[in-house]
Amino acid sequence: MLGLHLADLHLGKRLKEFSLLEEQRDVLEQVVAYCEKYMVSFVVLAGDIFDKGIPPVEALEIFDEFLGKLSKMNVEILVLGGNHDSAERLGFLRSFLKHHHIHLVTQYQGEVEKIELVKDGEKVCFYMLPFVKPADVRRYLPEDERIAITSYHDAVKVALDKTALKQDAVNILVAHQFVTGADRCESEEISVGGLDNVSAEAMEAFDYVALGHIHSPQYIKDHPHMRYSGTPLKYSFSECGQTKSMTVLDVRDGKVTISTEPFKVLRELYMLRGTFAELTASAMVEQYHDAYLHITLTDEEEILNVLSDMRTLYPHLCYLTFDNSRTRPLNQNVEVAVEKSPLELISSFFEQRCGHAMSEEQQQLLQDLLEKVQVEK
Repeated sequence: MLGLHLADLHLGKRLKEFSLLEEQRDVLEQVVAYCEKYMVSFVVLAGDIFDKGIPPVEALEIFDEFLGKLSKMNVEILVLGGNHDSAERLGFLRSFLKHHHIHLVTQYQGEVEKIELVKDGEKVCFYMLPFVKPADVRRYLPEDERIAITSYHDAVKVALDKTALKQDAVNILVAHQFVTGADRCESEEISVGGLDNVSAEAMEAFDYVALGHIHSPQYIKDHPHMRYSGTPLKYSFSECGQTKSMTVLDVRDGKVTISTEPFKVLRELYMLRGTFAELTASAMVEQYHDAYLHITLTDEEEILNVLSDMRTLYPHLCYLTFDNSRTRPLNQNVEVAVEKSPLELISSFFEQRCGHAMSEEQQQLLQDLLEKVQVEK
């Protein structure tokens, strides 16, 4: 039985002011073509289908067209809700759609929903865990058990501990969480102080863990059966060096073999650096004219109308920055501020105003407050 693991489509997302709908439609067409060519049995979408809770109409149309094509091929489609999705909107018509090979699991309702698929002598059980916060799990527990749920890890662990695995099947967990140790990038929504961490040990019992939420494709360190498929497209310039792909799951003789199939992209992302003369040379323009670009100019002298000139040569220019003796000190200060967590920033401000560092009790009180804000958010 052959399947695909995808995640974080973020349909409707824009790169700076540029719509990515054309590129998103193209990669979904590549998924459909792969399913048709290799007779794929299932496609897992591990959350963040849309970029916004209320997606643009064009994004809805692209997703509708995608589901329709896969459903006609009798591909089982397992769709998980992510933190960017509206559970109610994404889950609309879920009872009807499950009779058309489309399974929408958009919110946790007291237990991890299980979907069983049997084909060609193989049995696979999918355990669908949408993005959950501690409060999402607490509401389904008795009053005396709620106090034990103080973190995202606790919430996920309790939800999975209540889940019985099938001994005669391949058990695949589909989850949309941040597993501790995964590498993040700029296009993700970062949680305050890393409060959304979930330890990989909570998911260890499954034969494969199909993860969403982190945009960089990667395996979890020391857990080769846990994988983030990553986004199908590059959504920030921190992802320039990545190869985006489908994760291919070959279920055979009760085991899962993992491989990848790279996506072809309509328009690449590049970060270019150099002087105005170097970057406006005909050879450079010919090579990068159609790409999404972040350009850094190193000229010391001021150049008039530089943005409009660059936009004429590079119509998909997203960012234009400067690195010279006048801007360098400012850039360094900004980088220092960005690298600090909210806890570090508040602690630093306290020390500057009070003349001494926070006590351990004060730091713990601040940490508890930040956690409470994150949970209520």
